[in-house]
Amino acid sequence: MSTIEPTLRDLRRRRARSEIAATAIALFQEHGYDATTVDQIATAALVSPRTFYNYFSSKDDVLFDEVDAGLDAFRAQVAADAATAGPFEAVRRACVAVADHLDAHAESERPRLALIASVATLRARDHRTDQALVDAIEAALTGHDDADPAVPEHRRARAVAAATIAGLNEATSWWTDGDVDRTLAALVEELLDTLRPLYPQ
Repeated sequence: MSTIEPTLRDLRRRRARSEIAATAIALFQEHGYDATTVDQIATAALVSPRTFYNYFSSKDDVLFDEVDAGLDAFRAQVAADAATAGPFEAVRRACVAVADHLDAHAESERPRLALIASVATLRARDHRTDQALVDAIEAALTGHDDADPAVPEHRRARAVAAATIAGLNEATSWWTDGDVDRTLAALVEELLDTLRPLYPQ
């Protein structure tokens, strides 16, 4: 087996996964998330339901594709950079990296994020991701993965982390809705400049 074959196979899988996801999002927008079935998605994407389930375990997974991988990357980047550049710079770099990715894929990311915001069950799943991001920032601020809420410094760290994610969500909402004519990365940089005094110097 040549070394290029796995790469080509991975590319084909990523392309198929992307095409199924794009088809699903288009159907969600046209018919509504709750009214759209996996069978309808599979038919429109010219695949079988079984093939759909080879890529996604459920239809909501379509809207959270690669979120877990992105969360792992965020955690790793914040943890690594905090040790050398300090908590604020670590958080800034990770948040801007996320924003740059969304800006680069705005055509698909805006409708995806709008759909998540419009469905209660999807918002609940998104909230769990937010809590994991808060945990990652809190760990960078305290130096502990399991910060103790009985310790005032740890409570303050969590408040700063929660404020950061809440602000990022607001900026993302403006960007998703098209309320501002700026890149998400620019909005995030501005937000973080505002929050910088909350971080240890």
